[in-house]
Amino acid sequence: MRATLLTVLLTAAFAAAQTAPPPPPPQNAPAADQATYQQAHNSYDAQADAFRAAAKAALAAEDTHEAAFICPNVADPTEMNGCVAHENDITTANYQAFTTALRSLLALPGPPAPSPQATPASSAPAFDAAESTWQASTKTECDAEQVKWSDGNIVNFMGSECTIRQSRARLRELAEVYRNNLHLD
Repeated sequence: MRATLLTVLLTAAFAAAQTAPPPPPPQNAPAADQATYQQAHNSYDAQADAFRAAAKAALAAEDTHEAAFICPNVADPTEMNGCVAHENDITTANYQAFTTALRSLLALPGPPAPSPQATPASSAPAFDAAESTWQASTKTECDAEQVKWSDGNIVNFMGSECTIRQSRARLRELAEVYRNNLHLD
């Protein structure tokens, strides 16, 4: 009975939505206002495209870096620790370049929109809060891994490897979450 009633109500709602008249077209703005808006929109697009390109370049750089085997031909634990620390520096630089570009894109004020939307005033602080939480969580996770290996000679390797692994996972997560903002395929 409930399923039938729900089906009838949903069908009626869908039918009403499909037959509702379209919203009225926006009022024509004076030509000067349109030109100003178009100029602001073009400026925004150019800046946003530059931030998107920087984020995509950092993501591609880390994808290439990740595809390479970490520290091939290094057998000595001391050399391995130094090599992995260097690899971690590269991943960290790619991560920072990506998040800096993404945050800049989120903080970029756009031309006035005809309808309410997320603004730089809300998007950038939300991103900053999420990043701060992620940084703290990653540090805690990797510190715990280092404690596990603290009595061995690969402790630095394991700490750096943890940071690399966490950063790469976060890069993929951010790329997916902000796929539309970044215009990723």
